[in-house]
Amino acid sequence: PIDIVPEYPNRTIEYIRKRFFSDPWYQVYDFVEYLATLTIQGIKNRDYISALNALLEKEFSAHRFIDNQIAPITNKLEIEEVEQAITTIHQFTSLKGANIHLTHSLSKLSDRIKPDYRNSIKEAISAVETTCRILTGENTLGKALNKLEEKGLSIDEQFKGAFEKLYASTNNKQSGIRHAIIEEHKNPDFNDAKFMLVVCSSFINFLLGKSNTFQIAIE
Repeated sequence: PIDIVPEYPNRTIEYIRKRFFSDPWYQVYDFVEYLATLTIQGIKNRDYISALNALLEKEFSAHRFIDNQIAPITNKLEIEEVEQAITTIHQFTSLKGANIHLTHSLSKLSDRIKPDYRNSIKEAISAVETTCRILTGENTLGKALNKLEEKGLSIDEQFKGAFEKLYASTNNKQSGIRHAIIEEHKNPDFNDAKFMLVVCSSFINFLLGKSNTFQIAIE
């Protein structure tokens, strides 16, 4: 609150330090995450995040910064796939919806108080569906994948079939992910949600990379 902001810098540091070491762990991460959103003279956002990730790794933390969020993902290749997908689709106006889905998926997975794994999975697969539909104009993922091949973007049949089955798994009644939960179902856990976020990010990177190779225009 503005009325209790310390008057002098040394008191400010003392106040922040006291809060930092007394708050619950997730509020400490909230604070560190918040600092990444600030514009501070002489400090570049990417340098701050790089330094924090190095420290998190050194201290064996189970979290890393991804797209200005502290997420429970530590594998460097997985982090790079998610960051690349979010960064790349952000460049295209037509893929704004896919960007929203993917960032929401990351946010729901990264919620340190009440993670929402079911909807994280739903948002991740929706990002893929949106990307395919924008690239082809089709209204379903299956039709979109076939249309991509008509445009010259060759996809191995086994590979395409595997992803169609992965998509279908979010539609079955047992998962309760893309449908209402009306019968016995299995609740997805962190590993399910992380897998889907990383795989969907990788597939989006694959699609956009192929689109660039075959010169399929994206607005």
